[in-house]
Amino acid sequence: MKKYLVVSYDDDQQQWFWDCVVAKTAEDAVAHVCERRPYVIAADAASVSQVQVIARDLKNRPIARIIQQFDRDTATPEEEKGGNE
Repeated sequence: MKKYLVVSYDDDQQQWFWDCVVAKTAEDAVAHVCERRPYVIAADAASVSQVQVIARDLKNRPIARIIQQFDRDTATPEEEKGGNE
C-alpha cells in the first residue's frame, strides 16, 4: 500500500478537495475518492514521491521562470502568434 494525494473537483459547488489516501495504485486511490465523493467530476492522484518532486521544483524555481512558464502554458492562439504584445 502507498500514500497518495488525490485532488478532485465538485463542479456543482465549485470546490476542490485534497484528500490523503492509502491505496495499491494511483488508479485505486482515485477510484476510492470517487466512491466516497460521488459528486466530484474529476480526480487525479500523486504519490508522495511525485508530490515531493513538485514541491522541490516549485521551491527551487525562480519566480521569473514560474511566470514565464505559466504565460507560455496559458497563451491564447493570438498570443502564440505574437498578436497581443
